Parts: sequence; C-alpha cells; structure tokens
Amino acid sequence: MNYIQQEKLDLESLKKLIRGEILAIWVPNYFPINKAKNCADTILQDEYEFYAYAPGEVGRYGLSFSETQSSEKIASQYFTSAKPSIDRIRQYFTPSLSPIDILRLELDEIWPSGANIERYNKQLMFVGLCRVIEPETYVLPHQDMVTWNVSNESSLRSIKTQLAANIYLQVPENGGDLELWSFGLDYGSYQEKSDGLYGINHCHLPEPSTSLKAFTGDLILFNSQNLHSIRPGNTHRLTASCFIGYRNDNLPLTYWS
Repeated sequence: MNYIQQEKLDLESLKKLIRGEILAIWVPNYFPINKAKNCADTILQDEYEFYAYAPGEVGRYGLSFSETQSSEKIASQYFTSAKPSIDRIRQYFTPSLSPIDILRLELDEIWPSGANIERYNKQLMFVGLCRVIEPETYVLPHQDMVTWNVSNESSLRSIKTQLAANIYLQVPENGGDLELWSFGLDYGSYQEKSDGLYGINHCHLPEPSTSLKAFTGDLILFNSQNLHSIRPGNTHRLTASCFIGYRNDNLPLTYWS
C-alpha cells in the first residue's frame, strides 16, 4: 500500500483513498506552475498569523477550525470571518480560479452525490486556508480529526473519513517532504504520546510508511486521520489547503479548513 500518481483525479482512486487501499493521490502540475509562483509572491507579501498551537512555526491566511477549541473568541471569529476569508483568498488568484475552487468543482463533478462546503450548526465553514511553514520547521507527526473537536450532537461527528488536500504554491528546494504513516491512534493514546503538544515526537513512532517530495503546482490528497508530518525545509513552504469529509457513498463530500 503506497500512493497513486496520476494526471488527474478520478472516482476510482478517490474511493481507494477513502477505503484505505492507498496512502495518497499525487497529481503533478494540478495548478499551473507559473501561476502558482506568481500567486505565492503575491500572498507572501501580506502579513500572516500563526496557528495558536504552533506560534512562530506554522503560519496561515484564514483561521483553522481546529483552533476554535482554544477560546470562544476564536470560535466566534472563525464563523463570522468564513465568507470574507474565502473572498480574500480568491482575490490572491484573480483573474484565475483559486486552486481550492478548482478542486471543489472537480469533487462536485466526480463524486456521484456531489460535494459542498461543510456547515457547523447551519453556519458556513471556511475553506481554502493558505498555510506557511517557516524555514527549518519540523511539523510534528499529528492527526487531523474534526470528530475530536466537536460535541456528540454535531453533524460533523458523522464524518467517517477525513481527507486532506494540499496544493503546493511554493516548495523548498531542500526538504519540506510530507511523511505519511498507514495508521492513526485513538484519542487516549494520542493524548498520552503527545504529552501536551499538538503532535507526537518522532522517537515514539516507527518510520513513516512513505515520504513525498512535492513540486510547485502539485496536488496531494491523503487521509489526515492517519499520522503525518512535514520535514524541515530550507525556505518557506506555502500550500492552499482544505479538508474533505466522507460519510458514505450516497451522501455528498464536504470540505472545510
């Protein structure tokens, strides 16, 4: 079990990823390289903020839903800023479609039941976050599990598989590889091994199942419920990112950041 590299997304490979038969789908040149480079220059001219749990290491344009657990203020800001943040990200790519909008359209066309933005208690969620990894930053092995961040009553609890999508706008010449494991931990084991951090020290884990070195313009989809990490790079790493939620074959896919 490893990854599939192909020219474009299709339903068969998407279902293989959801079923856990492969670790990732890698689509080279998903977003035109020259556009990616030009947009990266434009985006990085703007000041960005850092994740609440990774200050000075992982920056972002737009709030992440995972941060809403840190305070009621951030939770409120996430929803009130969702649509303005979507518009702001789109503006960076004008007059082209943003890479996340392209992905959203493709998922809606590929998946038999379509795809749409996730709602939380009928509130629009943000999608399209741009993430900046600072030079020489090692992003610890971690899992992205929306079901860990919501109450039992939330409709998000019905998500069975959570995928992550990264479209690479700027990559380090050296380093910045995405490391993937073929498994995730239950909540109790994760909390024990992370020891209060957002992720787990590499020494507590076996070697990753695979490591992917993406290039500018590439798209990589993987199961974010499995452990994954990012190796240090010699320059800034910039991606347009979102999560994709799967409930069953007869329901739409949903996406958020």
